[in-house]
Amino acid sequence: MTPFMFLLLAFFFVLSTAWHYRKLLLKEKKTSSEKQVPMG
Repeated sequence: MTPFMFLLLAFFFVLSTAWHYRKLLLKEKKTSSEKQVPMG
């Protein structure tokens, strides 16, 4: 396994993790905003 391949693999891993994390954050933002609407 070449170092370049390892870097590429790590890059894809970080990218996928960030994608899932962003989806979770968007979900939390949506639910929090929905909860705040009736109160306002």
